[in-house]
Amino acid sequence: MFQIAIFFAQRSFGAPLAAITLAALALRLAAARGDLWLDEIWSLQLISDLPGPLDIVLGLPNDNNHILNSLWLWAVGAQAPPLLLRLQSILCGTAAVPVAALLARRTMGARAGLIAATTIAFGYIFVVYSSEARGYAGLILCALLCLLFADQWLDEPTQEPALQRFALVGAIGMFCHLTMLLPLALMCAAATWHLLRTDKRPWSAIARLASAATLAVLPALACLAISAWRSMSLIRGHQNDFFLWQLTTGLGDLARFTLGLPQDWSLTLCASLMGLIALAAIWGADARKRALLCAVFIGFPLAAIVAHIPNVGFARFHLFMGLVLALALAGLLSALSQRRLWLACALGGLMLAGQAMLLTTLLGDGRGQPSAAVAMMEADGPAQVASNMPREAIRLLRFYQRDALLTPAEPDCANPPRWQLIFVAQGWYGEPLGQQKPPFGPPTCPHAYERVGSWPTAPLTGSRLDLYRILTL
Repeated sequence: MFQIAIFFAQRSFGAPLAAITLAALALRLAAARGDLWLDEIWSLQLISDLPGPLDIVLGLPNDNNHILNSLWLWAVGAQAPPLLLRLQSILCGTAAVPVAALLARRTMGARAGLIAATTIAFGYIFVVYSSEARGYAGLILCALLCLLFADQWLDEPTQEPALQRFALVGAIGMFCHLTMLLPLALMCAAATWHLLRTDKRPWSAIARLASAATLAVLPALACLAISAWRSMSLIRGHQNDFFLWQLTTGLGDLARFTLGLPQDWSLTLCASLMGLIALAAIWGADARKRALLCAVFIGFPLAAIVAHIPNVGFARFHLFMGLVLALALAGLLSALSQRRLWLACALGGLMLAGQAMLLTTLLGDGRGQPSAAVAMMEADGPAQVASNMPREAIRLLRFYQRDALLTPAEPDCANPPRWQLIFVAQGWYGEPLGQQKPPFGPPTCPHAYERVGSWPTAPLTGSRLDLYRILTL
């Protein structure tokens, strides 16, 4: 942190970095307005019946418990304003901007540092996950700090302070989100490869690195194990089986929302462009950076294919790859600007324009307005509500309704529900895919409904909500 303070004090770089950081904070504050969406509500409901913070750490056997975020939500309370519920993420996401600048400046020069800061500050995927009440923003910050400390340690592997900081921040990252395990593994793999290639006696340093990584992951995993032992169960979040097309989807979405790529580009094209950027970065990198780039862009996809790692269709699963992509792009644009400044500026401008289009959707639609849908139903008096996603509908009703007027229901011929709350799986830019349309109900006695409300959501923030009311009772 002292190094960051010195960096800000240097006028030629500190002033633009301060402006970028303040803009990042303002953008995240603006993006954090509006209703909580399903995943955030889930985080609140996970801790709603827990009596104290110790129960969050040692009594919640759920791998979707982002412990530091859960502790914050417990401290401020479920009735706090959305901005306050999301404040921890906002601050972590903002702090990631100067850390990225310091890391890129250290390894690629001051200009690359400012480009990296700009990419993290305005990259759509980083803004989304730095403005919602979940643990991803903390993971982003801790992953960048671990990269910084690992790089410092590799300068002189016999010195311990940097490795100790790596272990400490890695442990904090694990308490932010358990998927911090993946960035730590990739960093250790890259550092080990580098040491084997450059150090005549690497095994002592490798052993110390393995010990630091073990110390980083053990506390959070131990808390999860104790929670599971106390309750004799372990609740796992939704697991999507591995398919190659899902990996392409996850990587394509990551590339689109990290680079601000055009709306009409296919996910395969987006993923391919990211691959080309990675290859260009690998080609021009020194041995240390090449080890990390190969581990992230080649090693992990191959491991996912061989091991059939689940959930690779979600862009958030690949956030660390997005960070490394942003850093690699900063290095490439910085190098290009030394030869063709106009071309580097043009490419950077196109990327920012694409990000602006995505961010406009986030600031306009936000994460939908489930409270408006619930309020519309409540205004019509007590009623039954059916949904194509009953579990998610129940979650929304429990959180947003004030007077318990609405009760979940199944389609029924004799007593059809007054409302149908439909979650529409939509494309990233609003086109409905497989929208369910009236009439609803059993095939033998369908009932006619009219759509009375529709609330779109921004990319990466869940499904559009459509509300239908029965025409005949």
